[in-house]
Order: sequence, then C-alpha cells, then structure tokens
Amino acid sequence: MKRILLILMFACSTLMMQAKSDDQSELVQKLLEINSLTSEKIKPILIEAFKNQGISNEISEILADKVVTGEAFAKYKMKVVQLYIDRFTESELQELLQFYETKLGKRMLEELPKIAVGLSSLSIEYEKELTEELTNFFEALKIIE
Repeated sequence: MKRILLILMFACSTLMMQAKSDDQSELVQKLLEINSLTSEKIKPILIEAFKNQGISNEISEILADKVVTGEAFAKYKMKVVQLYIDRFTESELQELLQFYETKLGKRMLEELPKIAVGLSSLSIEYEKELTEELTNFFEALKIIE
C-alpha cells in the first residue's frame, strides 16, 4: 500500500511540475514572440542577409525557409525556452510580459537592435584600440629587458 501511495505521489508531483513547466513554456513563447524570435519575423532578416552575401532572391528564400522550418531551429527554440525557464520564475516571466506591454517596454524592444548594432561597432573599435595598446605594451617590455 505504501508503495502504491509513493508511486501516486510521485506521479502527481511529476504532473504538477509538467503543468508548471508548460505554463512557463507558454509564457516564454510569448516573450520570444514579442522579442521577434519567431519564424515569421526571422525569415525576412535571413533572406536579406543571404541576399547581401550575393545569393539570388530565389535561393535566399529557399534557404531562409529551410532555416526557420528545419529541425535545428526547432531544437534551438526549445533550448532558448529552457534557458528562460531555468533563469526566471513563472511570476518573473509574467512581469517581463507586462513590462514589454508598457510604453517603455515597447520602446526598449525597438531600440535594442539598434543598441546591439552600436555595441558591435564599439566592440570592433575597442578591439583595434586594445590590440594596439597591448602591442605597444609588449614592445615596451622588450625594450626594458
């Protein structure tokens, strides 16, 4: 009898954890949609990126479609969902969704891609300056020795 009770308790707790995980997964899916990590929003970006690499329009569309409908993308999205679930509680996910619905949240979503581009440019510039600085430093060390 104890054994059956333990099995039932384990099964119930597993089902409750799964339901909670499903709720969190649904919240994360909404967050990803807001943050443009959906096939529909990524596909045009991929098409443009492929075109910029000199690939024809037709092939760009075929490649982009394959990327967003392929198994690798589905696995990637599942892993992204799990990352959010591992790092945020259900209530935190709900708060994030509420934030993104605010005026500031919407503005942040608009500005983040521009900030990312700016950070990329700054990082390249910083890398060049740091390389020069370190090169000068190591050359100075050789002089001292």
